[in-house]
Amino acid sequence: MLKLESADDKAIVRKATQMGVEYFQEHYDTDVEFTTHRLITDSDHPNIGLYGYVMGDKKNLVYILLDYRNGEMIASSHHLKDMNKE
Repeated sequence: MLKLESADDKAIVRKATQMGVEYFQEHYDTDVEFTTHRLITDSDHPNIGLYGYVMGDKKNLVYILLDYRNGEMIASSHHLKDMNKE
């Protein structure tokens, strides 16, 4: 059975999405759009994974994993050759 997201879950997704967009803009000067997510709330390390692409090029996929409690970026992945600013 599909678990529907609560209002709290939706708020987490909205906040994390904004944080993910800002992360890619700040670190890679790149605009991204997240199209799906995976929210893990029932563990010792709650997090959210956001999946999407670089704006204007849906073949350039991006991913970011965030600890939504403190906003800390855990991991990110991308397929752009010019994203080497870090």
